[in-house]
Amino acid sequence: MKCKFVFVLVCITVVTLMAGCGGRTSTASTSSAAPAAQKYVLRIGTGTGGIHPQNVFMEAYKAALEEATGGRIEVQLYPAGQLGNMAELIQGLRDGTVDSICFPTTYFSTTFPGAAMVDLSFMFDSSEQLWRVLTESETKYEKLFIDNGVIPVAWLRAFERTLISSKKVESMADFRNLKVWCMPSVVIQEEVRLLGAVTSNLDVGELAPSLQNGTVDGAISDIALYAAQSLHLSAKYLLEAPNDPMIAVFAASSLWFNKLPPDLQKTVRDVARSVVKEVEYPYIDTMKANVFGKMTSEGAEIVTPSAAFMADMKAALLPQAEWFLNRFPDVKVKEIHDEFLELIAADRAKH
Repeated sequence: MKCKFVFVLVCITVVTLMAGCGGRTSTASTSSAAPAAQKYVLRIGTGTGGIHPQNVFMEAYKAALEEATGGRIEVQLYPAGQLGNMAELIQGLRDGTVDSICFPTTYFSTTFPGAAMVDLSFMFDSSEQLWRVLTESETKYEKLFIDNGVIPVAWLRAFERTLISSKKVESMADFRNLKVWCMPSVVIQEEVRLLGAVTSNLDVGELAPSLQNGTVDGAISDIALYAAQSLHLSAKYLLEAPNDPMIAVFAASSLWFNKLPPDLQKTVRDVARSVVKEVEYPYIDTMKANVFGKMTSEGAEIVTPSAAFMADMKAALLPQAEWFLNRFPDVKVKEIHDEFLELIAADRAKH
């Protein structure tokens, strides 16, 4: 992507999202070079809406891919669960009834547990590092998805996991018996348990009212979710911990992807990775600053953990990795873990 194109694309994306329209008015150009070429439709589903980074990526990708393919691929966007909930989207992706999805990798762990490897506490240094490791290498983690009928077209940078709660948490004692919602990852659920809190299995759509009526005390996720549901209006304390990075993926069904000719397969990948790098990746930093400002202006309190508190959390979560590897003794899971450790060490040496 050239700078001029990216500038125009970002402007169109932001204006469209803030105006609340669907951004579906792009007109695909007609390819004069190959008028008889077969055309394809790519439907992208996700559970989020509005100005979430995943939706910013989808809107920008639609415009960029339709332009790059001269209209040979028409992109249709289905945000906010229009194609189903996360479990239904994953099942559809694997059986070919859903073309592609865009959401955090952790949701795949209910189907193949190895996907939860990236959720391990304090393994990666930051969301930037996790994104670099997956983007710059062909990993065994990526192959795990491919072996399960899912093609990771591009990895999307995401936020870190933090705790938002109606009770101020400043020490390990404050976690005790706190009722906390989290995503359906066995690793994150174990994280909550090791910290001394209690997990909640509510559907994410029930989270906001459950915080309001006290059914749950908090949630461990990212600020994009908190902002989308205005959770800070009923849970005013945002603890910047455990601060473990998350990663999202734009993935296609292997059944859809393998129907494309090689040139279009390459274009689908190249355009997605360019849009992530030039639009979605920097948007994360912009959104984080804006969300923090909005939340604090509406009464939320950002709680920065002390060094001693962080050390206590790290000590409490130390058994998590061994627990995970012992629970899923598949050799592939162990190989993924060991490869990640090598790639992290190499990344630290470079950066």
